[in-house]
Amino acid sequence: MRHTIITALFSVLLLLCGTTGHHCYGQDSTLTDQDSLAYSRMKTPGEIRYAVEKDWTQDDWKDNEYYRCIRSTIDAYLESGLDQPGTAAEEFAPYRDILPGKFAICYAEHFMYGGLYISFVFVDEPGKIFTTWVYSYTDPKTETISGYEMRGLDVTDDSPFKNKKELRDIIRKSNAILF
Repeated sequence: MRHTIITALFSVLLLLCGTTGHHCYGQDSTLTDQDSLAYSRMKTPGEIRYAVEKDWTQDDWKDNEYYRCIRSTIDAYLESGLDQPGTAAEEFAPYRDILPGKFAICYAEHFMYGGLYISFVFVDEPGKIFTTWVYSYTDPKTETISGYEMRGLDVTDDSPFKNKKELRDIIRKSNAILF
């Protein structure tokens, strides 16, 4: 009985895939060999990001669109009090009094799902470390990064900074950019 049901389901699946004019997995059966060749040559989002970021200088790692995206997302939340694309208002709300202040980037690394995983600290609140993922959208036709989106916000009290003076000294010595 079980074999009969599985065989019947498989037959229906084959029939549906064959009669819709499309192959399984959504591939259009009307693609020409030239279309397939062009598609196979398109860079993946990861390859596009790598090509854009591979020549970043130390200055690029200190100041870039990923970090500016954090600032603009926070500012948009402060202005509206509403959810922002990729981040819910309730993630920001407990820190509303801290968010208008300037922050420095503590740590950034490539994130396996695209973009950067970033930790930052507000100058006036050195005891809290804020962490987010900033996703970067890519345009396969122009092979460029086409936009950024802050996704989520996590806050911990595990900051290595003892006080504002220590944090300000580190920022000054490292020539960190404040956002």
